[in-house]
Amino acid sequence: CFMSFQIICVVNYEFNFTQPYIFVSQVHSYHKHILGNDPRFSDRNSRYKHRDELDKLIGSITLRYEKEELFHELQEAGVCAAPTHNGVEALNDPHLNARGFFEELPTGRNRETHRYPGLMWKMKHTPNKLRTGPVLLGEHNQEIYCELLGYSPEKLQSLIDRGLVGDSFPKTIWEAPTENGANA
Repeated sequence: CFMSFQIICVVNYEFNFTQPYIFVSQVHSYHKHILGNDPRFSDRNSRYKHRDELDKLIGSITLRYEKEELFHELQEAGVCAAPTHNGVEALNDPHLNARGFFEELPTGRNRETHRYPGLMWKMKHTPNKLRTGPVLLGEHNQEIYCELLGYSPEKLQSLIDRGLVGDSFPKTIWEAPTENGANA
């Protein structure tokens, strides 16, 4: 199964635009003849000028790989790369799980626990973790509007009734769209 993989090259005139060349020459040396002495890719300005062709070329090579295989080959060659994961793949990623990236947090009105992405970084001497799960729509309306902003409970309710402050999602969000794209 050939799933998605993204290679992002940053073009900066201060530095060499070499990431695609490194990718093709180091990881796929047997494809080097594709770039070879092609003047379109001989220097950074030429690679920039012909970036669309270079993008298609790299795409044609990467499509031949499964994303985890390509990820490891690129990393071995010194190219900064990572596979694009969907939610299920991320939850099952061995590296993310080994470093404790996901946290069990309570959420919803019944406070059931679910796994959520945690902090992107870990600090050796400053342990940190998420303290609460995602908030519900309108969960803090009372504290913000009444306690912080000084609105009366009646004024807050008026804003909610007029649809200016949310405390629940409109039912139409959960309905299937009709043929013309509008909700039923």
